[in-house]
Amino acid sequence: MKNFIVIFGLLVSLSACKNMQVSNSDTDPSSSKAPFQVGVENTEKRDHKLSELGIDFIALGHEPEWNLRLNHDSREAELEFVGKPALALQWLEPMDESVEKMIFTFEGHEIVVITEKVECNDNMSGEAFGYQVRMLMDGKSYQGCGKSLKANEMIQAEPINPELFKTWVLSSWNGKALDPKQQPNITFDGQKSGVSGFSSCNRFNGTFFAAGKSMTFRPMAMTKMFCAQSIEMEFMERLQKTQQYNIEKDQLLLYDLEGKLLLTFSPSKD
Repeated sequence: MKNFIVIFGLLVSLSACKNMQVSNSDTDPSSSKAPFQVGVENTEKRDHKLSELGIDFIALGHEPEWNLRLNHDSREAELEFVGKPALALQWLEPMDESVEKMIFTFEGHEIVVITEKVECNDNMSGEAFGYQVRMLMDGKSYQGCGKSLKANEMIQAEPINPELFKTWVLSSWNGKALDPKQQPNITFDGQKSGVSGFSSCNRFNGTFFAAGKSMTFRPMAMTKMFCAQSIEMEFMERLQKTQQYNIEKDQLLLYDLEGKLLLTFSPSKD
C-alpha cells in the first residue's frame, strides 16, 4: 500500500494542476513523485507506472478532489481526498460483470462504488475514460470517471463525428419557438477544439472536448452586455452540464451525465 501513496502525487498533478509549471528538479525522471503536465503521452506514463505497481483500476473526481486506486488481484483498495490522509479500504463485495458494485469499509464507514462501462470525460483535464463512477459515502454522492489499466481492457477514444463541425442554431426553448434576434447558436472548430457562439444576449467563446459520444465544455469567455428577459444564464448553464452528445436526423442533441436532454440544435442556414 505504500507504493500507492507514492504515486498519488502523479494523479493529483494531472487532474488538478494542468497549468502548473515545474522546475528541472521536479521533472527528474528518477523521482517517483515527479509531476507531469497533462497530455496523452503523460497519461500513458502515469498509467504504465501505476500498472507496474499492481494497480489495475483508477477513478477520480472533483469538488472535492478525490482519487480511488484498486488492485483486484490482491483485493487492495485506497481512497484519498486531496489534503487528507489516504484511506486503506477493506474490500467486501466483488465486481458484477459490466456494472460493478463494490462495497468497502473504513473504520465503520461504508463506501459503495458503482462503475458502469460508459465513456466519461474528466471535465478538468479533458482526459477520456472508459467508465462512469459513482461513489456513495456518509450519505453523499461523488461523481467521477474511471479507467481500467489492464492491457486487454484499455478503451481507445472514438473519433468525433465530423458532422459536428459547423454552426448550429438552438431549435426551441422549453418547447416554444424563439425570437430570431435572440436565438442562441454555437459553432464548433475541429482544428482548434474551439467553440464560439451567441447566448441570446452576448457572444461567447472557449474550448470543448469530445470523444465518441462524450462531450464537455470548458468555462467560456463572454462579452458583458445586459439583456432583459434573456435565456442566456440558463442556456450557458445547460452547456456546462453537457456530458454527452448525438447527431441524428440532422439535429445536434446535448445531454447531461444521466442522459437527460438539455439542448437541441439545427444546422444554421446561413
